[in-house]
Parts: sequence; C-alpha cells; structure tokens
Amino acid sequence: DATKAVDNAIKDYEKQSRLKDIKIRMEKGSVVLKSGQKIKNSRFVEYNSKMIHDGILQWKNARGKLTETHVVVLESMVAFLQENDKKFSLLSIDGKSPCIALKTLMVREVATDKCAIYFVSTSKKGPEMYEFVSSSQKEKRLWCAIITDAIAKAPEDTGELFHSPEEEKKLAEERLKRRNEILEIMKGKDKELSDLVEEKNKLANEMKELWQIPEGDGKTKEDKRISANERARSLLLSAITQLTADTGLIRESHSDSELAAATYDDKKTSSPKRAETFGGFDRRPSQKASRRPTTTIPEGESEEKPRRDSGLSLASKDHIVV
Repeated sequence: DATKAVDNAIKDYEKQSRLKDIKIRMEKGSVVLKSGQKIKNSRFVEYNSKMIHDGILQWKNARGKLTETHVVVLESMVAFLQENDKKFSLLSIDGKSPCIALKTLMVREVATDKCAIYFVSTSKKGPEMYEFVSSSQKEKRLWCAIITDAIAKAPEDTGELFHSPEEEKKLAEERLKRRNEILEIMKGKDKELSDLVEEKNKLANEMKELWQIPEGDGKTKEDKRISANERARSLLLSAITQLTADTGLIRESHSDSELAAATYDDKKTSSPKRAETFGGFDRRPSQKASRRPTTTIPEGESEEKPRRDSGLSLASKDHIVV
C-alpha cells in the first residue's frame, strides 16, 4: 500500500508539471466560436484545476478531416489544444467550443468505427457532438474509462466555463452591486456596535460613581471592604498561630507519655521473676555440696562418724538457707 501511494504521488506530480509547462507555453491569441464569442487562451491559463490525464487524439470534422488534438482532462472540464512550434493554443473546429464541462459531457462509442469516440456536450447553449479517433481499440477503451471516472468525480456544474464579453460585463455589474449592498450592511452593524459600546461605558461610569459614595464615617464602600479584608486576614493568621502552638503542646505531651511508658516497660522487663529467684537459691546447696572438699580419714578411724557428721552439717545448712 505504501509503495502504491508513493507511485500515485509521483504520477500526480508529473501530471501537474506537464500542465504547468503547457500553461507556460500558451500563446496570447484567442479563438472565435460560431456564436461569435471569443475565448482567450489566457482564460485557460487562469483556470485553476488539477490535471487527471492528457494525450493525443484525432479530431474529425464534418468533412471527415482529422486534426491532431492535444486533449487535456482536468478535474472539472476537458480542453482541446493544438500544438504549433512548441506553442499551445485552444482549438476550435467547426466553431465548436474548445472546452466542455465534465458535468455536461457524455462519452459514447462509435458503432461504425472501432477506434472512434463521441463526446456529447449537453450545455445550456445547445448540445454539440465531437468525434475523436484513437490509435487503437485499447487506447479508446482507456480514454473512455478515464473520462467516465472523471465525470463521476467532477464537481457540480456551476454554469459555463467561459463567458462572452457582454456576459462578463453583466456579471461584473452584479458583483459590484452585491458588494455595495454588503458594505451598507456592514456600516449599519458598525453603528449598532458603537451605540452598544457607548451605552455600556455610561453604565460603567454610573456604577463607579455609586461605588465611591462616602458613608457616615467618611469612608467609602471600597475602603470598608479593604478594612474588612485586612481584619479577616489578621484573624485568620492568629487562628493559625494558636493552632500551631496547641499542636506543639499536644505533640510534647504525647512524647512524655510515650517515654514514661517505655521506662516502665524496661523496669518491668529487668526485675527478676519469683520463680527464677527462689530457683537460684534452691540450687545453691546442691552446688555447695558438689564443691565440698574431700576429707582424708586417718588410719584406724571409722568412716561412719564423719559421714554422719557431714550429713548433719548439710542438713543444718539447708535449714538455715530455707
């Protein structure tokens, strides 16, 4: 799709370049129609429309003579040109118009000639028939397809493409009349707008005078409004200051409470439990008993007495501890 779009853009650029070259090489003359109307070549140059297709066809006149014609298909019309010494000019044969609006054009094939085409103009000035001959049947089908598609896409017919000098003069007078009417309407609107602005300024000045009337204390409403704003501002600042101070006291009290609670928890954690205290004292006699030094028994003495004495002493010690 992107490649196709690029190709179409290149082809369109080439077509518009050819149209520009044709307009540059247009002569300054004019053609005369059978109605006596003159059409200047410059009118084709001034006509603003994109070119769709162009090529060579043979224009066949009433006597059967063929004239090489450069046919240019634009977005809104078909123009017939003649090239002579690298110069172009509008071509009129048998007094027929060199331009046909697409919305008034019909294309028909010639039954007696496989390479011929009829261009039928249904203009308001009267129908006209043009017969053109192509070089081959393939080229004829191509021209028929291109012009048929251009007719379907052409804008609505806005009248004749070119007008006679009398018609141009009449149209110019109508445009001038309409322009003067529009100018008069615009002047009336400007006056209405000026009156509205003046009335608005008067009301604004009156409002200003009413606003500046002094009251009993010699101050105007504006001064009182400013004083009230200042008082409100000072009260608001005082309230914010008091709120900040109260917030600081609350935070300080909260910090002291947290510190006291933390100290109490530390003391509670560090004090020994009852079971652990008495358990420690209960274990001391057994430790001392295990540490009791070994007594050497002299020869000839019995071991029973020392054992009884030692048992008594241990019992008495345990009693004292309890």
